[in-house]
Amino acid sequence: MSDTGAEKDALAGVVVKDLYYNYGFSSWAYPVLKGIDLNVAAGTIYGLLGPSGCGKTTLLKCVIGTLKPDSGRVRLFGRLPGTVKSRVPGVGVGYMPQ
Repeated sequence: MSDTGAEKDALAGVVVKDLYYNYGFSSWAYPVLKGIDLNVAAGTIYGLLGPSGCGKTTLLKCVIGTLKPDSGRVRLFGRLPGTVKSRVPGVGVGYMPQ
């Protein structure tokens, strides 16, 4: 028996596919995240490092559901973050900014 895509996402913990996010609108849009792919296994701890302004906080806000990406896909334990039914963020997800 093989895993479905949702089952694999749930096992992966965090799955980000082809994520794009822009600040601003239309001709004033400034691309911050361009084509981000990320897989983090459930039960692991990671740190996200980089220079100021490179998109670390924007990426994490998309992952926990406080920002909606312009395109791409984000799943936490197989669920869409930031929706009432997903319960993400919740007790199973830790987020510690700065």
